[in-house]
Amino acid sequence: MTKKNPNALAPDHWIWSKFDELNAQHFRGQLEPPQEILRLQSTTWAALTVNTMANGTPCRLIWLDGEALDTDPSVAADSLLHEMVHYELAAQANGDGDQTHGTRFVVRADEIGRSLGLPSCCLPGFTAEQHLQIARIWPKVQRQAVQITSAK
Repeated sequence: MTKKNPNALAPDHWIWSKFDELNAQHFRGQLEPPQEILRLQSTTWAALTVNTMANGTPCRLIWLDGEALDTDPSVAADSLLHEMVHYELAAQANGDGDQTHGTRFVVRADEIGRSLGLPSCCLPGFTAEQHLQIARIWPKVQRQAVQITSAK
């Protein structure tokens, strides 16, 4: 008998329906649900882990900030969307679990960002390292930029 992870979110938690909604909206419904979505008990916003099980199939787990899940659903949903981009790229690479925020991530994040009316991860006058930093917190930083610009 497999012991249930105490950090796993129940199947009726709102984040599972948000996964389905984002999957349909941005990934054509092609992402299989992860084995679990888990609550992080640390200050890390989110993570995707990909492990290979004994039978060779990938086991994907999405970890999200527990405080955001309880107090700020929009931040939790943005973190989920970010991890879903990693998830899609890992699936395309046959489950390699690449967690970088390099060119493939930025291109896909920008495609989704355009559909949401968000600015690009690659801003004129910024260095490659600054673009990497921006991609690491996509789409949260882009939403903040839109809010600041709209408030002016």
